[in-house]
Amino acid sequence: MLIPFSYAFASGFRLLLVQVVIAFCVLLVSAVKIGSVRVSLTDICTFLLVLVLGGQAVVSGYFNEFFALTVFILLLYSSSAIFRVTPSGSFDFFVGIYAFSALLSALGVIFQWGVHRFLNIEIFNYQLFGGGRNAYGFVWSDYSFLSLYLASAIPLLFGRLPNLLFLAFSFLLTFASIVTSARTGVAALVIFLVLFVGLEFLRALLVRRVKKYLVFIGVIFLIMPFFMLYGLENLTGRALTASSSGRFDGFVKGWDYFSDNAIFGALMDKDFFSEQISTIPHNIFLYMLFMGGVSVFMVFVFWFASVIREIRCADGRVLSSLLICFIGFQFIPSFFSAYFVAVLLGMGLSSSHEKRISAVSNKVHYQLQPRSNYQSQP
Repeated sequence: MLIPFSYAFASGFRLLLVQVVIAFCVLLVSAVKIGSVRVSLTDICTFLLVLVLGGQAVVSGYFNEFFALTVFILLLYSSSAIFRVTPSGSFDFFVGIYAFSALLSALGVIFQWGVHRFLNIEIFNYQLFGGGRNAYGFVWSDYSFLSLYLASAIPLLFGRLPNLLFLAFSFLLTFASIVTSARTGVAALVIFLVLFVGLEFLRALLVRRVKKYLVFIGVIFLIMPFFMLYGLENLTGRALTASSSGRFDGFVKGWDYFSDNAIFGALMDKDFFSEQISTIPHNIFLYMLFMGGVSVFMVFVFWFASVIREIRCADGRVLSSLLICFIGFQFIPSFFSAYFVAVLLGMGLSSSHEKRISAVSNKVHYQLQPRSNYQSQP
């Protein structure tokens, strides 16, 4: 429930600290309740990531990225622990909380936009950028993160709601994502729909049967680009273009700097990189490569691959949400500052863990059944 307030301040106090305290408490309770856990490859890679980023922070004196990583990992493991210490069947409840929080954020964004659009009153986090772009962030400080967060909640509603209600809530989340004026969330959602519909149609061709929901989603996919073209400019004043906003030139300058500082990059110092070199790389992998050099990039890739391996059996809704997030981070930086992704990964790790245990348990139970219980097959 506190995810929407991760970036909010109240009287100079950042509400993220409340999440950190709760996360510590959750980990302490789970440590007592669970007792001991098996150290996985992901845990080892996480430790190495903390070690490398911590070392670079000490050398550069810039600790923001290290602190973001620390909070990210804390939220990831505490989120995963919550599902392991709560009663069986509570997973859907927590997935519902994530989706409900996103819907509340969407309503907040739409309310903010409506008050400004029709009453000309500025409330919450609002900025007017060049070219007449109106950006609405509600209580979020980063518009791209907010747009991606709203889009990531849509798959979590699938299968839990009747078709019309799912369509209504999906429209609400998409509308709010567009109203933020950031392209990241809706662009990631469209790419996800392209991949999803394409794979499902290939599967349908093999079995020669098309499911009704696939046609439904295909129609939405056809409408979505037109909705984006009309909505982004008319609702926020920002024209939808393929312009990189100077980011491609930033990639070139960043590569030139990396060529001379391949091992440690800019020591994860965003202030130094943006002031002395170029725009912060808006891509999850180039960001790690240019900012931290090969030392951070290799550890991050191993960590990322180990996480993907760990969540491969997770709930399909959560995997879809994470895929939208990973697509979105091909266009924005600062992965470890996206604390909502940490919570989703925690859900994914827990869900995958439970499914693997259930699969092993069922297999053992099947193998232990007396042969007399089985009927021979011709």
